[in-house]
Amino acid sequence: SNIVQTEKNYNLGYQVRNEISAGVEALLFNRSIHLDANVFHVLNSNLVAQPLNTYPDFLGGVFPYENYGEERASGVEIGASWLKPVSDKLSFEIGANVIYLNTEVVKKDERWEYDYLNRTGRPTNAIFGLEAIGLFQDDADIAAHQQQSFGAVVPGDIKYKDQNGDGIIDANDEIQIGQSDPKFYGGFHLKVKYQNLTLFALATARSGSERFFDNEY
Repeated sequence: SNIVQTEKNYNLGYQVRNEISAGVEALLFNRSIHLDANVFHVLNSNLVAQPLNTYPDFLGGVFPYENYGEERASGVEIGASWLKPVSDKLSFEIGANVIYLNTEVVKKDERWEYDYLNRTGRPTNAIFGLEAIGLFQDDADIAAHQQQSFGAVVPGDIKYKDQNGDGIIDANDEIQIGQSDPKFYGGFHLKVKYQNLTLFALATARSGSERFFDNEY
C-alpha cells in the first residue's frame, strides 16, 4: 500500500478576536422610556490563509496555511422604546433601533497589477465586477469600442469600461461595484398586551448593499 507522509505545521495557530465595546442605558419618565446606545470595535487577526503570493512557484507549488489575514469591524447601535400603560388590563409598547456597521480588510495576501483591484482597505464583503457604461446600439458602436474578451458581442449587450486603458476588457478591469452585506440595519416593533394576551409585530429594514439577480425574481 502507498504510505503518505505528512508534516505538522507548528507555526499555525488559532485565529484571534479582540473586541471592545461601550454603552449607555437610561430609563426615563417613571421607566416609561428606555434608551440605549452602544459602540463596538472588533479586530479579527491571524486569519488562516494560504499566502499564494509569498512563495515562488519553483518551490513546487506547496503553499502552507499560515496565520496571515486581518479584518476589522466597527459600528454603533441605538435603540429607544416607549411603554404606555392604558389601564390595569391594557398596555402597549413601541420601539425602534438602528445599527450601522462598517467592515474593512486590513491585511490580505494579494498582489495585483493595478491598485483598484486590491481588496485591502475595502469592505470584507466587497463585490468586484465590470463597470457598465451602457448598451451597444449597433455594429458600428461595437467596432468603435474596446474588445470585450468574454465572448461574442451583439447590439443590446452591455458595454463595459476599460479601466486600465489597454484596449481590451477582461478581469483586470474589475472594480468594486458594491458590497453584499448592508451597512444599515433597522427595526420597529409594536407590542400590545391585554390581560394574558399579547400581540407583537416586528418590521425590519436593511440598506447599503447590492445583490445580483440572475433569474426571474
